[in-house]
Amino acid sequence: NVEILGVDRQGRVDLDQLEAAIDSPQTLVSIAHGNNEIGTIHPIAKIGELVHRKGARLHVDAAQTLGLLKIPLVEGHIDLLSASSHKIYGPKGVGLLYHRKGIKLRPVLRGSSQESGIRPGTLNVPGIVGFATACDIAREFGDPQRLAEMRDLLETSISNRLPDIIINGDRDNRLPHNLHVSVRGVETAAVFLALPELAFSSGSACLSDANQPSHVMTALWGEQAEAMASFRFSVGRFSNRDQMELAATLFCETIEKLRGSGANLEVTDLSSHEEAEL
Repeated sequence: NVEILGVDRQGRVDLDQLEAAIDSPQTLVSIAHGNNEIGTIHPIAKIGELVHRKGARLHVDAAQTLGLLKIPLVEGHIDLLSASSHKIYGPKGVGLLYHRKGIKLRPVLRGSSQESGIRPGTLNVPGIVGFATACDIAREFGDPQRLAEMRDLLETSISNRLPDIIINGDRDNRLPHNLHVSVRGVETAAVFLALPELAFSSGSACLSDANQPSHVMTALWGEQAEAMASFRFSVGRFSNRDQMELAATLFCETIEKLRGSGANLEVTDLSSHEEAEL
């Protein structure tokens, strides 16, 4: 049985609701440390204390926060944690699963005894070494503060020119490299088609039906999400301030032009539009 909990307008899970939902020590709570669309960061230490007080177990998806934020593993708040190599510039196709001592895992695949009997098959040595190296580089050269400064520059530049724009997510607790905005009066597809110079994304833009808002936006805004065009900008290790200024200028000019002309194109398939960092 799976129960999906709701969130508030900032994408935060209500801890009282979470506590009420844990009705058995066999419960596994699974939550993303940082949301991949709107950037909201959840208080993992508090959630872990709550979960363990109820005798349950906690799994954390740290795909967005590995290499950027401190993850409370040694404090004992997390039982299971997963992450992906490509999110920190490592090779694709390899990830990690941390499990606390005493947590017994039932293998999904059966076979030989590799990976302590959890997953059989020949180990992907180049992927493992590449992932470990990416972790070392992130630890030494990662600079979340610089990413946050550039993100804030992009946000300020857009907000000053488009004062009615909506900034989604928890403004006080969000990923340093993430900016998610919603705009009224334009079509999502029209903005993408008018901006081939930028690589950015929308939760619904890469789905077959681009007219539907993402499940994240629907959770935040309900039916109101249908009237919004929403976009995610991701700042990366190689991004710079000049790119932030240029991105803000191009984005705002496009929004203003589309609003002024009313020429919003309706496109139902943008599956070829891929996101990359700015």
